[in-house]
Amino acid sequence: MKKSSLHIAAPAILLSVTIILLDVVMDRLVGGTVAFNLPHVIFASVVVVLAFISIRWSTETRQRAEAVLRQARDDLAERVAERTAELEEANEALRTSEETARALMNAIPESAILLDTEGTVLASNATAATRLGVPVETMPGSSLFDFFPPDVAERRRPYLDRIRQEQQPLYFVDEREGRIFDNHQHPVFGADGRMIRIAIFSQDITERKRSEARIHHLSSFPALNPNPVLEVNASGTITFVNPSAAVALEHLGLGDDASLFLPADMATILEALAEGHEDGFLRDVQVGDAIFAESIQVIPSSEVVRVYAFDITKRVRAEDALRASEEKYRLLFQNMAEGFALYELLNDEQGVAVDWRVLEVNKAYESHTGIAPDRIVGRRISELFPDAIPEYLPRFAQVVATRTPIEWETYARVVDRHHRVSTFSAGGNRFASVIEDITERRRSEAALRQAQAELALDLQKRTALEERQRLARELHDSVSQALYGISLGVHTALAQLDTDRAKTRDALDYALSLTHGGLKEMRALIFELRPESLEKEGLVAALTRQVEALCARHNIEVAMSLCDEPDLPLAAKEALYRISLEALQNAIRHARPNRLDLHLACAPDGVTLEVGDDGIGFDPSAEFPGHLGLRSMRERAQALGGGLDLVSSPGCGTRLTVRVPAPVAPGT
Repeated sequence: MKKSSLHIAAPAILLSVTIILLDVVMDRLVGGTVAFNLPHVIFASVVVVLAFISIRWSTETRQRAEAVLRQARDDLAERVAERTAELEEANEALRTSEETARALMNAIPESAILLDTEGTVLASNATAATRLGVPVETMPGSSLFDFFPPDVAERRRPYLDRIRQEQQPLYFVDEREGRIFDNHQHPVFGADGRMIRIAIFSQDITERKRSEARIHHLSSFPALNPNPVLEVNASGTITFVNPSAAVALEHLGLGDDASLFLPADMATILEALAEGHEDGFLRDVQVGDAIFAESIQVIPSSEVVRVYAFDITKRVRAEDALRASEEKYRLLFQNMAEGFALYELLNDEQGVAVDWRVLEVNKAYESHTGIAPDRIVGRRISELFPDAIPEYLPRFAQVVATRTPIEWETYARVVDRHHRVSTFSAGGNRFASVIEDITERRRSEAALRQAQAELALDLQKRTALEERQRLARELHDSVSQALYGISLGVHTALAQLDTDRAKTRDALDYALSLTHGGLKEMRALIFELRPESLEKEGLVAALTRQVEALCARHNIEVAMSLCDEPDLPLAAKEALYRISLEALQNAIRHARPNRLDLHLACAPDGVTLEVGDDGIGFDPSAEFPGHLGLRSMRERAQALGGGLDLVSSPGCGTRLTVRVPAPVAPGT
């Protein structure tokens, strides 16, 4: 027997055993014979069978009920899931609808506010916030009546109560702070037909009302009206023309034909006015070269139709010119080589900029980004170029916050191009960027730098050749001559050694002085041959040695004034040393001076080197073919970011001044 059958039979067996035991006990109590015989067995069997059948039927009934309940539970869960999905779709549609409503609200020039049924502001455009004198971001979540003075709020509450009760559009005009507003309240219904929102649109009609009042005032005095006024009876005959209309016709060279002021559909207008279908019409009428805006109204007391005409020629032409200008702008916008994009900055709930959306782009934008305009407009940058957010977002947020344009250069890895980005505010959270492709300029700059490097290398090679030639001349003119003099002095001393000791001593002194001079000359030349000595010993020591060598070699006076060792890079020190060496050598070689000046001055903003002489001077504007010394000195100074000034004239000596800026500290 299966386990489930045992569970069903067990209660029946227990029941039959219990009944038999009770029967035995009863027999015992009444004094009968206690015996377990065939009737007991039959009785027990019947009880067991009946109990088993009854319990088995109950168990099966319960199982069927449980199965039905499980099926009902599964059906209910499925319906709940379907209903939940429907609610989510409805909520998403509602969110989309609200976002569309907000976009439309921001696009219209009128004041627009979206309320819930209790009067709490859900959304508002900037026009409404400006009229209420509060920031637009503070309005959502507050009651609309919190933004009105108490007396105005009390006047406005009945309108909200009325639209909640009637659930019909409501129109009213109110006056606030000297301005007149035309208000429209519209109920917004949900999918179930219940009112869930209230949209309020308000338009400032102050100027229109004033114009209507002025027209009404002037209508009482048509003869005095400064604008053309005509009256037409029911048959279409002109019965009155004021002087201003006659003057206008004469000014336009049209004689006195006042019918030119009547619109082409005047008969239809008169018929509609006569039947009472309309009480007024507005028309624009071409009169000669002028355009008039006309208001056509019934004058009941006179039983005529009065036509008021206003010359709007200048306004129409200005509007035409504006449309033409806008068309030119549109053509320029679409055909300009630079990429142009209009964006909207997106903030999180705390007002922190997190992303921006593309509102409009021109055709050239595709070449700068690699994405077609129809695939980019309306999308967030986080969806298109997420890697660009860290670089661009802080700059764009700064432009929107400060309304100050900024410009920078960047590299677009997506299209492998270099761009200059100019960004400026477009009002509110909007901003625009102009993207200029500067890849060719960058490549030209790289080519120019390469050419400059090659030119510097050529200059370095040429300078090295000149230095070798100069050193060869110096060795020939100074050291070799010193050695030759020493040789003569020693020979003279040897010849006089046995005959005249005084002359021998003089000859040896002469040889010794030449030796000292030769040593100084050799040290100076060795210093020039070993640039690393400049790094170890410094610029001041190098200039000092050079001056000592000049004094010994040419027996010339040199006035020297040197500051402490300047804080300059080695390349700058070497350039200054080469410039001073070239200037001193040129002075000795060409100026025939009696005195040289060498000054080195250090200041916080840079170092100044001056080399002067009292020689014959020259004309700096003249050309000296084959002489490259001045040119090389100027190139060295310019390579350091400095400049070279030369002052000289025939007979007045020469003064050369070199200024080198101090190096910029890292991070400044």
